[in-house]
Order: sequence, then structure tokens, then C-alpha cells
Amino acid sequence: MSRTPHLLDRLAGTWAVALLVCLAGALLSNVPLFFLDRLFCSEDLNAYYRWTSQFTQAVGEGVWRPRWDGLGTEALGSPAFLYLSPMYFYAAFVLRLAGAGIWTAMRQLAGLVTFLAGVLTWLFLRRRVSARWALAGALGVQTSPILFHLLALHNLPPMHAAVLPLLWLCFATVDFKTPQVGVQVALATTALMLTHQLVAFMALATLPFFFVPALFRDFRVSLRLAVTWGLSCLLGLGLAGYYLYPALTTQHLILAEEWYEPVFRDWRNSFILPLFTAGRYGMRWFGVQWGLGGLAVLSLAVLAIGAWRSRVAPAEDRTLRVGITATVAAACFMASEWSFPLWTMVPLLHSVQWPYRFLLVAMPLGLVCLAWQADVAPSGTGRRTGTAFLAAAALLLSVAGSVAWQVKSLKVAVKPDFAAMRVHDYIRIPVPGSAWKTYLRQGGFAAECAAKGAAFRETVARTHERAWQIATDEATELRLPLYHFPAWCVTVDGSPMETRADGETSLLTVRLPPGRHEVRVRWARLPQEKIGLVISAVCVGILFSARKGRR
Repeated sequence: MSRTPHLLDRLAGTWAVALLVCLAGALLSNVPLFFLDRLFCSEDLNAYYRWTSQFTQAVGEGVWRPRWDGLGTEALGSPAFLYLSPMYFYAAFVLRLAGAGIWTAMRQLAGLVTFLAGVLTWLFLRRRVSARWALAGALGVQTSPILFHLLALHNLPPMHAAVLPLLWLCFATVDFKTPQVGVQVALATTALMLTHQLVAFMALATLPFFFVPALFRDFRVSLRLAVTWGLSCLLGLGLAGYYLYPALTTQHLILAEEWYEPVFRDWRNSFILPLFTAGRYGMRWFGVQWGLGGLAVLSLAVLAIGAWRSRVAPAEDRTLRVGITATVAAACFMASEWSFPLWTMVPLLHSVQWPYRFLLVAMPLGLVCLAWQADVAPSGTGRRTGTAFLAAAALLLSVAGSVAWQVKSLKVAVKPDFAAMRVHDYIRIPVPGSAWKTYLRQGGFAAECAAKGAAFRETVARTHERAWQIATDEATELRLPLYHFPAWCVTVDGSPMETRADGETSLLTVRLPPGRHEVRVRWARLPQEKIGLVISAVCVGILFSARKGRR
């Protein structure tokens, strides 16, 4: 072998060089956003900006678990954070503690996630391939076109952020080799669920296929391993129970059909490489469905060829690579129209909304395996095989695709103006009719008090607590500027009173006798939230017991 590869390996194997390269990869993964402050702006971007603002404000007020979005539905409120995965917003809060504004914190968080994803990939590959190819794999993951697309074009920062715990779960699965509770698998599952529940669902639907090839080699051992892995994932979901249980069991309290407009819930026109469905149902995004889908399927083909011709590799290495290939194949299958019958028969899949989203599992994991396959053949000869050249070419093609995607995006990229953007509420409380709009149009609470001869002054205006001093000469009933929700606790002069929703507007309604009163509304936990906390506490105990048993 020549001396150059050895020198490259020595440089790429040092922490300083690896961190610098990963930092450069993170910045170059989205040049329009990080250097020009430009991206395609949509209602989704404004929604996440507002949610980040409200969540970080609530945490700053001392509410460790925000549930109410006070700016939702034209400031009448929405229980958005009861259903949104909270990890992204907690991370944004930490960055805001350092003095960053909301949009600056969101941009910094996107860059930090991409940087850490590269470092995590480098650490995983460094134990299996040469240092230079470990860095190549890290750069490939960082510049994956699907990540750029989700952040810069579809404005889904939490889904983009989910790539970090997704990679953690994938790597923990590859390293899962003993039939005992996997602490890493459980924690990674928790982190993924708390970052984005749809990505967690997609990962848990496809990662079990990693164990399928091993079943043909040693059925009993591999089955025990797969079952224990599944139990570890369940433990991870239980750790997230404080959020997951109330989010799943209180769906009836919101208008789920309002989360997305009907056109966006049509999964039938969103498959990759739509040869058959496009003619009947149409096609949503040519570049996504054919461009990204084509890259994913091409990478899968290269991985399949490499897995088939990997007889020269060590048995363990070959088994792991074949398992990753099987996972990528499962994700590509779920993204393609060949899974149409499954989407028809399993309504739960519709929560993913668009089948192409399974590429978020397929593409980063596929790029990791391509770097693994592109390394020098482990036969000891040091000569590259044909499949190694194919893998290197596919990895390079993905990077080129990301560059082309960024250049194309500059045509629609602009600097966001959140004040001018339209606000759309995706999570709303059931309201009979539009009388609440009339309430706001006529002047809101001020007009309500004036019409009934009451004077008021708001004394507390926090996201999870509101208070007013109200004076009235006669008994009256007032509609507060806040939507009714079972978690609200209302007190009048310190005495609790039964909450009631106005029949026309669904606003909180209070009855007041003559005199001066203090009306206070604060958030009290739902019964489902208390059960969720108990589930998380029990699972924490199980996790510590499992760790103690392993030691």
C-alpha cells in the first residue's frame, strides 16, 4: 500500500480533525440557511416559530412541562404541547438561555444537530472501517438530501432534529448482541419519541427487519435477540410515558382532522418512483418522489449487490451489513407504491401522512452502510472490489444531489419574515361554529365586560396561568378570553368553581355575584398526565434494575 492512505487515516483518526471536518460538513449541509439566512418559507415554519416562542416562554416562567400554546387560535389558546414531542423545544430553550433569539436558536439547533449526527456516525464507523471512510460516511449523512429537504423546503425542524436520536437507535440496534435489556436501545427510543413521534413510529416499523437475515443463520439465538430488542424499545416508550400516554389517550379533546388540510392527508399521491399510482392519484413533488426516491433505491441496489458479494468479509461484518441492507429495503418498500395494500389495510400508517417520509430512515442508514462497503476489502489484499467502487460512487452521488438541491432551492429561498407570514393552527379544540370569531371581532373580553357593565384589570398573564380583577354591580356571566379545556382549574376569590364551556364559543365561562372579585385560571394536570408520570417512574426503576443486573 502507498503511504498516502496511512497518512490520511492518521489525520482522519484524530479527534481534532474529525470535529473540524464534521463542523464543516454541518455548515455546508445547508449553505442557504447557515450563510445566507434564506430558505423556503411556509406556514409550517411560522407554526414552529410560534411554538418555540411559547414553549421557551413557558419554561422560562417555571413550567417544566408546557402543555398550552397561549398564542394558538388567535390568542384564545391551544393544548398544542400536550401532543407535540417536546425535546426539540427544550433544546431551543437551552440555546435561548445563551442569549439567542428564537429564529437564531432554531438555526443554531439545526446546525448543532447536523454536527452531532456527523460525529455520531464517525464514532460508529471508526470501529469498523478506516478513518478516512468513517469521515466520508459522516459527511454523507450530514449532506443527505432528505435532511436538507425536510429542513429547508418542508420547514420541519423537529423532524430534521430527529435524525440524531434516529441514528443513535440504529447504531444501538447494530451493536445489540446479547439477549439482555439494552439500555442504549431504550434510551435512544425515548429520545427519538420525545423528539418526533412519527419518526419514532417509522423507525420502530422498519428496524426489526435488521434481525431477519440473522434468523436464517441461527434462528433461536436471533429470535431471542429480536424479542429482547423489542422489549428494550417498549421500555424506552415507557420512559417517555409522561408525554406519550396523555398524548395518545386525549385525542378526543382536539380536532385531529384539523392538524392537516385534506389534500395533505392524501398518502396515495406521495410514493417514491410512482409508476402506477401517479396516473390515477397524481403526484405531489417530482423532485422528492423521483429525485430522492431514485437516490435511495440506487443506494439500496448497491448495498444489495455488496451484501450478495460479501463472502470475503468476516461473518459478523457480513451479518451486520446484510441486516442494515434489510432495514433500508424495508424503509424503501414502505416509501414505494409496492406497499399500497399495506397503506390501505393499516390506517395507523396514515399518521405518517406521506409515504416518502420513510426515506428519513432509509437514506441516512443507507449512506452509513455505503461508507462501510466502500472501504478497502477486508481480505487483507488492500485492493478495492467492484462493489466498493460502486458504493463510493453512490455516496458521492448523494453528496452531489445535495449540492444540486441547495442550488435549486435558492430560486425559492427568502429570508423569513414571521410577522408577515400567515398563521395556521394545526391543533385546535372542537368549537361549534365560528361564534368565537365574532367574539374576537367585537372586541373580545374588553367588549364582553363593557356590554355587561363590568370593569376588569388583568393581573397575571402567563402561558399556564391567567388572573383578572373584575368589579360588577350585579350578578353576571362572563366569557373569558381562553378556550375551555378539562385541565383548567378556575378559582373565584380563592374558592374553586366548576368550569363550564360557553355553548357557542367553547370559551371558559364564569358566574360572578355583585362586587369585586379575583378570577384566576391555572393549569392542573389531567388524570392521563398523572398516569403517564407513574408509567415513566416505573420504567425508570426497571431501567436501573436492568443496568444493575448487567453489571
